[in-house]
Amino acid sequence: AAMWDAQQECSKPATEGLILGDFSKETHGIQGWVPHPEIGKVYQSADFGGTNAQSANWYQYVEKMTSAIDYSGNFIIIPADSYVVFGEVYMSEIGNNKFANLIKDQEATWKSKIPFFEIEERYADIAAKSARLDFLQTHGLRTAWRITREINEHILIIQDLVSNKRIFVDSSAPMWAEEAESWQWDGDTGKQLDTFNHAMSNARYGIANIERKLISEKRHPQNRNTQIGSSAPASSGHTAVNSFAQVPNTGPVTKKYMSGSPHESNGSDLPIHQGPRPAFGMDRMM
Repeated sequence: AAMWDAQQECSKPATEGLILGDFSKETHGIQGWVPHPEIGKVYQSADFGGTNAQSANWYQYVEKMTSAIDYSGNFIIIPADSYVVFGEVYMSEIGNNKFANLIKDQEATWKSKIPFFEIEERYADIAAKSARLDFLQTHGLRTAWRITREINEHILIIQDLVSNKRIFVDSSAPMWAEEAESWQWDGDTGKQLDTFNHAMSNARYGIANIERKLISEKRHPQNRNTQIGSSAPASSGHTAVNSFAQVPNTGPVTKKYMSGSPHESNGSDLPIHQGPRPAFGMDRMM
């Protein structure tokens, strides 16, 4: 039906070659989201850029059913075991310090308005060691990494959430929605097209890390499959789940974990949790 609409009626863009062909702002878009802590914990994920966009978004894991307003102004149900993407920093030609300050500014605004608002955990590209050290040592923004760098493994998780309508994006994250609607496979390589995908990058490993954390804490629901923590082969055309995902990652990440990544390791070990805790405490998670 979607392909017919696209090709015959020109009512929507063609979905052939799109990674998230089932995603649309009309179906998954909401507005006016307020991340109250009683709904679920909040996580933050960042993809570093420079000339390309620095991209950060916030993800609330919805632990109990709640309601929201869609783009048309209608009330909809957000089911338990869903994600809401909200808030955004998306800017090119800025350094890591400016990027960190923009993240902290957004969080300060929420903390001033929402009692007990806090970030449960942060994630950032494991290959960007220098940027992560800037975040930690200068700004007290500690990041974690619990998963492998298997890109297709991450993509499968996002596809599953989109197809089952268990991820919603607030109007405060417009570039996330724009990228989701245009994220594509490379027809020549069978991999993702590595352009205009920085919000999708922070979404991939952000949500994959959250899923792994939920599993490790025995809080992940059993009523849906997840590619994290499973050794079952992935769907046709995708690589099988990496067996390392079955083991809680608490040691150093080595080049073996980076195999197949567009950000290959330089051969040195990349620690999952960056260095000692800072002497100054930015918040309770640092």
